[in-house]
Amino acid sequence: MSKNKYSKGMTYLEVLVVISIIGFLTIGSYLKYIKVLEMVDLKDAKLKIVETYSLCAIKSLDLQQSFKVDLFMKEKYIDTELVLVGNIDKIEKKEKIQLPKKLRYATVYDNSVLTEIRAKTTITGNLNKSFTVYIFDYKDLAKYRIAFYIYQTNKFLQVNIYENINASGATYSNIEKYHKSSEGQNHIGWQKE
Repeated sequence: MSKNKYSKGMTYLEVLVVISIIGFLTIGSYLKYIKVLEMVDLKDAKLKIVETYSLCAIKSLDLQQSFKVDLFMKEKYIDTELVLVGNIDKIEKKEKIQLPKKLRYATVYDNSVLTEIRAKTTITGNLNKSFTVYIFDYKDLAKYRIAFYIYQTNKFLQVNIYENINASGATYSNIEKYHKSSEGQNHIGWQKE
């Protein structure tokens, strides 16, 4: 009879162990799934931002027309408008590109953090201003830094993409200070793609 009680006790213990293992595997799988979703969102945001500005610059050169490209970081979308040269009020084509909602975005421009950046393409395939867009992960750490350069206005747009390797100071709440620091200026902890 005592042997039966021992067998039942082991059965309960075995069930608890199996349930615990299944629970840990489920939690681990869920955390891995969230991490994969975050990585997909980061790549998607990077691709959409770079492609939007680059394609508008190329189309400007090809069509000899100007595009307005407005990045609304708080609302998380990009507006593009084809503006006919010589007639600023006439907009021929408008497009809205949605960015991933769970990520955050910021631009430091003229020593302040902007919630939107408005740029125009030139008919030579460039932008009217240089700026940097930071893309932040779910924990508000900057994961990508996309820099749009216009060294010479008659040259093509230059885009540099940097991935955060170990720049832990590049957080959403600290981005203005970080951008002006020597670490931010010298791209310490960032790897160029």
